[in-house]
Amino acid sequence: MLAVLEEFHRAVVLVTDSNSARVWELFQGEFHRLRDVEHRALRKRNFAGWHGLREHTVTNKAEELEKRHYLSVVELLDEIFIDPSYELLVLGGQHDKLSRLEAHLPKRLRNRLAGTFTVDARRDLDAEVRDRAGAIVDGWEREDEKRKVHDLFERASTQRPTAIGLRECLWAATTGAVEELLVHDEVTAPGVVCPRDGWLGESGDACPISGTKTRQTPDVIDELTERVVDEGGTVKHVMVETELAPHRVASRPALSASRLPVDTQSSTDHLAGGRITVRLAAREIRRGGPRRSARSVM
Repeated sequence: MLAVLEEFHRAVVLVTDSNSARVWELFQGEFHRLRDVEHRALRKRNFAGWHGLREHTVTNKAEELEKRHYLSVVELLDEIFIDPSYELLVLGGQHDKLSRLEAHLPKRLRNRLAGTFTVDARRDLDAEVRDRAGAIVDGWEREDEKRKVHDLFERASTQRPTAIGLRECLWAATTGAVEELLVHDEVTAPGVVCPRDGWLGESGDACPISGTKTRQTPDVIDELTERVVDEGGTVKHVMVETELAPHRVASRPALSASRLPVDTQSSTDHLAGGRITVRLAAREIRRGGPRRSARSVM
């Protein structure tokens, strides 16, 4: 199984009306209630009183209570999002209630909004809310995949450091230079691994760094993702069709390692004489130590 981080995003789902709100957590298909809140509301918003003389006052009071409710909902959401594991917000309710709540959302919460859906705020909502919110989060994640791929290839087109394709990504991971790895769908590829230096390659009986006999692996992309995660990088599994598909994998280097070489042979010749492994050299660079090779990863 691929060692994939950030494959799913934890979402807060809130359904509101003019005086109550229910909040759930949605993550990896699991759905459970977090909080229920209810605030004061006028029993009859259009109560006119003595010959209609109090209608204006009652209406103003109802609007003030509704505003207080939405501000309290914002405070509740701020409290929940103090936990950094929550990333997305999904809102549900009747259209007019949603519009009023959204008007009170500060930018910090609007930036987390993945989408909205209309639903009556009745009591037996859990199954419908789970399905509607789940579809919104799934759609957001697919669009996020497209954005990440677009940004990475845009970066490559402007000659900024990237690694496109399996060979370049294997070398980048060998040097510990990957900040983010994108993997298309469920692709696999055979390859080799050096048990001594950790070198990853598409083929070869001996490690080009140490000369150690390599170990065959049925899926070097799986080895690649595990290496990136072990070195503190992130992996994104891209489920939709994008320009990544023919390349299978692509990566963005860590800023501190962005000048590591991609040419395996030349860098190996330089490092092998001193018995310094590529990964140790990469760590030395990330600590601010001497740069032994200074060609940009393209």
